[in-house]
Amino acid sequence: MTTEKGVDPKLVIDKMVRQTDVNPNQGHLLIPFNQIVEKDFLNEAELNIIDEHQRGNSKKGVDVIVVASNGRK
Repeated sequence: MTTEKGVDPKLVIDKMVRQTDVNPNQGHLLIPFNQIVEKDFLNEAELNIIDEHQRGNSKKGVDVIVVASNGRK
């Protein structure tokens, strides 16, 4: 996280990556809200984006940096 200037890294979800998660034509990584381990990493604006998406009112998402268990991006 030092390279990304991050602070207080958190485990958000532990999941097996599926083909659709890495398909460049999909353009998304599915993270089911009920599988999120720690939810306090989102700020208020990001929580609002997720809430609107969950309600089906928006297709907007939140940018993330994906880090493997070995620390690689």
